[in-house]
Amino acid sequence: MLTMAEGSNTNTDQLLTPTASSLSFTTSGSPATGGDDVQVIAASQQPPEHPVATATMDDFDGTVFKVNNVEYTFKNITAQVLRKFCVKNNVKKTDGGGSLRKEPKRVVEQEIKMMKTRIHNGERHPWDVDVTAEKKKAWVNQFRLANVIFSDELKEDMNGRGACLTKEELDVGLKTDQKLYQKIADEYNKKDVPDYDNLQYTYLDVQGRNVPSNFDPITWNDVKTSFKTVV
Repeated sequence: MLTMAEGSNTNTDQLLTPTASSLSFTTSGSPATGGDDVQVIAASQQPPEHPVATATMDDFDGTVFKVNNVEYTFKNITAQVLRKFCVKNNVKKTDGGGSLRKEPKRVVEQEIKMMKTRIHNGERHPWDVDVTAEKKKAWVNQFRLANVIFSDELKEDMNGRGACLTKEELDVGLKTDQKLYQKIADEYNKKDVPDYDNLQYTYLDVQGRNVPSNFDPITWNDVKTSFKTVV
């Protein structure tokens, strides 16, 4: 005898034809009929994918994920879901660019935060470095850099050089003085700022390429490299 788990419908015009993939069958002996009763049971549906598993890096603000106006913290997300997020967003090990499939949750979490920091700072990923570009370092106008470093805008920041990083800053992969270097780079890259564009040291004879108003955009890493030559 054939029975539907959800009940039967006698209106043949409205009957739905079940498919093999949506049904499962069980048999039980029926002494009265001398044969087997076949019972059709609707198969259970797979649970929906966790929203973070299919999210993008834009949905992560460095601390929490926000998908469809719902926030998800690392504490409430499983390692498996985070690994799926990493696969979708090409998050890899900082050291070597290997897969995170077998790494513990704390490592996966840290790598996601570090990648977000690199994206925010416009940095290349360590495993995706163009060797040619690495050899060709950015040109830093030392006179402009000096104008920025010793400006009133940077006075307080310079006084805080070498400060210890907080746990939160370490968790997202920040380096010592990175915030300072980033602010210097941001100020250096601003256009039409008289205090940066004009030579502040009138006793120097600076001409041509080295006039402070002549510059190319730089990153915080460029500042870090040139910092000691100025200070």
